[in-house]
Amino acid sequence: MTAVELAKKDPHDRFLCRIAVCLWNFYAAICIMDHLELLMGAQDANELGGRWRLHLIAWQHLTHMAEVSGWKLFKIRPKHHMLDHLAKQVARTQLNPRRVMGCFSDESFLGYLKRIGVKCHVMNMMERLCQRYTLLLSLRWRTRLP
Repeated sequence: MTAVELAKKDPHDRFLCRIAVCLWNFYAAICIMDHLELLMGAQDANELGGRWRLHLIAWQHLTHMAEVSGWKLFKIRPKHHMLDHLAKQVARTQLNPRRVMGCFSDESFLGYLKRIGVKCHVMNMMERLCQRYTLLLSLRWRTRLP
């Protein structure tokens, strides 16, 4: 059962309603970013920033409710601070953060290096890593040539 279904089942349970608001706004923000190109319109940028702010406010309420109840849930993380700054920046620049700030290709590159590096001996890992990565690139380049 999802948080939204739980919140609809008992609309007077503030905790479940806050969870639903928190998750729904984060999901809506991701959907907005996924369906837009690099440049957004002012309305889309304001809606994205508003969704993130609602998510952060709901998370803050959940943090307080959990702390009062003695639960170790819903901690404020550094990513929340970055998300707050990003909400303000999106409204100002109207750039889609999913297109501008994505680090998926960098993480993928580090994953390739790790897979190669763990197969090398510790004493000459850096040298072998460079050699094997160069070999991998040359093989990929060769397969793309006609």
